[in-house]
Amino acid sequence: MPKPLLTIGIIFRDDIRCIERCLKALGPLRKAMPSELIMADTGSVDGSRQVAEQYADILIDFPWINDFAAARNAVMNQASGKWFFTVDTDEYLDPNVNELRRFLRRSGDGKEDGCAVVQRNYTSFAMDDSYSDFLAVRILCMSTGLRYSGKIHESWGRRDGKPLVNHILANTILHHDGYVGLGGAAGTAKPE
Repeated sequence: MPKPLLTIGIIFRDDIRCIERCLKALGPLRKAMPSELIMADTGSVDGSRQVAEQYADILIDFPWINDFAAARNAVMNQASGKWFFTVDTDEYLDPNVNELRRFLRRSGDGKEDGCAVVQRNYTSFAMDDSYSDFLAVRILCMSTGLRYSGKIHESWGRRDGKPLVNHILANTILHHDGYVGLGGAAGTAKPE
């Protein structure tokens, strides 16, 4: 097997509602280029781990310590791809991966540290026409040596304070339903 061009990293816990949809949707990307899928289970008890075992190239246990950055970094530390792509299980990648494939396969000119994709946040589980989009930096060149920081709303950031140089993929979409139903008690519990 050739060295992966791309490592896809996922952390999860008790995501049986959406984990298989997420992992199946990565199929076109994984077929388009040499890639690996590394996943960290932070304590699932609902069958999510059994689903992950069917898809992951590497599956690790990471006991939850209330620190998203630490969990994501544990996955990154296993990565062997040139690029690292963070995906959450309440997201699924749009089947059109041509733009992403072209970006990752081009000759590395070293101009970009990372890449932003569209995160499309739906307002209902029907995932119909009611949504809002924003750009999320989800892809990082591993040669930067960067790791996540921040226990919540973790991100990559340079210690020297310089901004990351990111390419924008305006037609690469991660469909996301993780904010649906966060009114009332669910909305209060999520930040905790």
